Amino acid sequence: MKIPLDSNLKNQLFKPLGNRIKRYRKLRGLKQTDLARSVGIKSLQIHHYENGDCDLPLSKVFKISQVLEIPCAELLPEQLEVSSLPDDILALVSFIMSENINAIQVLNMIKVNRGEENGS
Repeated sequence: MKIPLDSNLKNQLFKPLGNRIKRYRKLRGLKQTDLARSVGIKSLQIHHYENGDCDLPLSKVFKISQVLEIPCAELLPEQLEVSSLPDDILALVSFIMSENINAIQVLNMIKVNRGEENGS
């Protein structure tokens, strides 16, 4: 069962993220189908991402930023309403934006925090 997006998270994160994807896609002269093909997903999914209609995994944000030839942090909103996001999500987004890191680095940090490094 798919869990619906929290309206605060949708409005604070996914809508601005989608708007930025759309803006950069158009600046690059790409159609939704072009971006979708390069990312390896269907164009309808790009449509949903651009409209902020669905959760956008960090791995896709990273892949989209690569295709658009921009830093991953460039797609993320500059400011989020602190009270509307759980502390762990806010901390992660803030860290990604401040350090301009990529999705692989984030995943490695999560593994270390979970004790999954070195086969633990």
